[in-house]
Amino acid sequence: MRKIIIIFTLSLITLSFFNTDIARAVDENYTQLTYENVYRMCIYYGLEHPEIVVAQSILETGHYKSSQCINNNNLFGLYDSNANKYFEFSHWTKSIMAYKDMVQYRYEGGDYYKFLNNIGYATDVKYTKKVKDIVKNIE
Repeated sequence: MRKIIIIFTLSLITLSFFNTDIARAVDENYTQLTYENVYRMCIYYGLEHPEIVVAQSILETGHYKSSQCINNNNLFGLYDSNANKYFEFSHWTKSIMAYKDMVQYRYEGGDYYKFLNNIGYATDVKYTKKVKDIVKNIE
């Protein structure tokens, strides 16, 4: 019985190190900001409609060249209305996690473009059309 407990404990410890290594490897392998890597990280973090989210990131950042993207790792123009400033992230992957927590938590299924319009995600009336066009171009 004692051997079983020791083996079980060692297995749990090994498994926890393994999972940490996997998460670290994912972050290290996809540190370069490209739309392919944004897509991979959207999948990794479990975002709905990752192709649309990637298109949003491309549109919001001007193909990852905006100052918000370069200086603050903010891929979506996420804005803190309480502090009256854009959110700043330590890494662009944190921006994806924030998008999930700040935007997608309200999504209950259905047409994602309609969802974006309904929550007033952007002030540009052509926003969803532009996102759709980007999705078509990257597919």
